[in-house]
Amino acid sequence: MPMLSPFQALPLHIAEDIVHYLVGTHLSHYGLPSIQEGKQNTIWSALYYLSRFWRELVLMRICKTIILDISSNTSRSAFKFNHWPLSIKRPNFDISHYVRKVVIVSGHGSPDNSPLYLEPLPDVWPTSLVFPAARSLQIDMCYQSAIAKSYLQDFENKKLGWLAQCIQRSMPGLWEAEIGCSVRKYDHLNCAHTNYISSNVDALLSVVLSRAKKLDADIKSIQLTKNYPYFKDSPGLTSLEYRCYSNKDPIWYIINQNATTLVSLSVTHLHIRTFKNLVIDKKGNPIVYPRLEKLAFCCTSVSKLQNMTKTDDSVVLFPALKHLDCKSAYPFSDDSLFRGNYDTLEYLSLETDADFTNLVKNYRIFEQGKCAKLRHITTANLKNRNRLRLTPEEYIKFTLSLITPATRTVSVCSTKRKQRILRHLPANPYVKDIQILNLPYIRFAFPDIIKLIKLMPSLADLNCMYEGIGSEFKKVKSEDLPQHLHLLHYPLSNRFRSWRAELAWGSSMESIATMVMLLAILCPNFTFAATRPYAYECRFQEILKTAAATKPYAEHSKRIRRLFLNK
Repeated sequence: MPMLSPFQALPLHIAEDIVHYLVGTHLSHYGLPSIQEGKQNTIWSALYYLSRFWRELVLMRICKTIILDISSNTSRSAFKFNHWPLSIKRPNFDISHYVRKVVIVSGHGSPDNSPLYLEPLPDVWPTSLVFPAARSLQIDMCYQSAIAKSYLQDFENKKLGWLAQCIQRSMPGLWEAEIGCSVRKYDHLNCAHTNYISSNVDALLSVVLSRAKKLDADIKSIQLTKNYPYFKDSPGLTSLEYRCYSNKDPIWYIINQNATTLVSLSVTHLHIRTFKNLVIDKKGNPIVYPRLEKLAFCCTSVSKLQNMTKTDDSVVLFPALKHLDCKSAYPFSDDSLFRGNYDTLEYLSLETDADFTNLVKNYRIFEQGKCAKLRHITTANLKNRNRLRLTPEEYIKFTLSLITPATRTVSVCSTKRKQRILRHLPANPYVKDIQILNLPYIRFAFPDIIKLIKLMPSLADLNCMYEGIGSEFKKVKSEDLPQHLHLLHYPLSNRFRSWRAELAWGSSMESIATMVMLLAILCPNFTFAATRPYAYECRFQEILKTAAATKPYAEHSKRIRRLFLNK
């Protein structure tokens, strides 16, 4: 029996890591390995022909995603594995079972470079071609208005209906789908484009919806038909991410049809007045989402809704909600989003105004003892002249009032008032358990950060602006500063480990580097520092390394050196 070399006999997980590493740093637009030429091509060829074991691993990677270009400007449609290594010949055995994702491209040509054709097709997707293990579908359709009307008629009428049938037949295991569909409006043909695409997009979506459990749809400038003939049977979607660019869109029908199965829902660019359709059907009955755990939305208007979105207060609409992300004005005039889920809510991101805080007070949404599992809080003060904004004082007090014993992450995104934050933080006894604090627009001097870390003994990660060493430390000679602070404050914190500094006007990277080194000296587990914008990160690292070699910090080089280990 032949003996295998150690390389051929590597454990599976190590061999998979090697293949993943070779692909991971050379990806094309569609996530495919870019390994056609040069050294990468040679390595792939060597692995492929080494043994059956390695050939399987290579095929699993390079056949993971397959592309079908169905643009009308090609004489035939064809499946291809993009960036197939030129040194590897086409296999004489079936490889369709390696495919995990199918990408269908139309309207803007196919990705470049020489592909390996799996099956040249004259306009037909053969019935024998099945991808049994493919669970993911990506459809990318983009139409230019310069394309002739006859082109659109021929393409849409002949190919999208056919495509819908092929998807239904050839992807029995379809689980998730991403659909991108857009028409670029530049001339008088725009209306024709929209009309020709509409009905066929419905047909295509119907097939995807009937199979997929997770849908990510980005529909731009397209009006779907309103009679919903394809959506009468609920497909049981569990996840839906939808970005819409029209106020007259039937997405609410799809959402309502899947209310009992949805676990994650994200909708953006919808007008706030249409949001009543989330919780009230056409007959005025409440719609319950018994399994929904994540709800994220962003509205294009901040108009008030008042009574038209009030729901029956005896009905719990979102009993399982854990994650709520509201990047706009609160769209309801009652506690529809919070009712009955105090025991499940863990993540909260919202924009506040006076109307919302009054609603919170009237319905006692966040009173003590409620939302006991709330771990992550992010707030912003809504900016709109048509709504009553909170004062900086009110905004800070409201945000800090949300903190519970379970809260570990707090982001305060709409204030520059350092003194108010430092004054109000001690009022909440639960700040001692916060681990991550994000204050992107507040400038702190070094004494302020020392005070903050002492006030929050569990704090591990901080994001803020930096405004200098502070007046009380300016009296200390720079060469004496490390030793002076070490005697006063060491150890400042055993938990503090990371600081992300926002580069503010008037601050320098040299001053930030000084503070980073001082934090490394005072906090035994402080090991990471970065600047924003990230474009300056490389320069900052060089400045930090240079500063670390200077006389006052050289004796602490062992501690400071840990800042560079993860770079």
